Amino acid sequence: MDLMDSVEEFEPVAKVFDELGIDYQVGGSVASSVHGMPRGTQDIDVEADIRAEHIEPLVEKLKARFVIFPEMIRDALRYQRAFNLLPYDSISKIDVFVRKNRAFDQQAAGRRLKDVQMDDGSVFPYYVDSVEDTVLRKLEWYRMGGEISDQKWKDVQTVLKAQVFDLDLDYLEHWAVELNVADLLARALDESGVKQQ
Repeated sequence: MDLMDSVEEFEPVAKVFDELGIDYQVGGSVASSVHGMPRGTQDIDVEADIRAEHIEPLVEKLKARFVIFPEMIRDALRYQRAFNLLPYDSISKIDVFVRKNRAFDQQAAGRRLKDVQMDDGSVFPYYVDSVEDTVLRKLEWYRMGGEISDQKWKDVQTVLKAQVFDLDLDYLEHWAVELNVADLLARALDESGVKQQ
């Protein structure tokens, strides 16, 4: 699925999040496409600060377009995990990750960006992880997945190369230590030709 098709799939969700005052930011493959090299994806990853009081209105406003049940959101909140929004008329899916209370996730939420201009001149109209947080999250998922996902590693490389002159290396290095991915960051910076300070 084309990146902009994914953006269209997310539009009604972003609108409801805004209506309900739910802070969110898009991450994953969409974020690395926004900051690096656009690529197709059927999954949209979004982190959202969903709370118990949001459950019923969220279901009410989205149930006409998505498979969504209150129980799955309650479970996601209880276990600090994701739930899926499955459109009735598409093969794509939206993975909504409940925002964790970790210091990193709170920091990343405060650094989210909106209306980012992409390499092709188009504008991504929703909140998205910052460049650095996109890299750090990708490295964390790469590690959790056993460091075997060539696509996640490639996504990190394309973001680093595309944003080489705008990287906050101090921020990257600080949080890489906290997230236990400092070795992966050093390797990624080396392989992408970005010199560490």
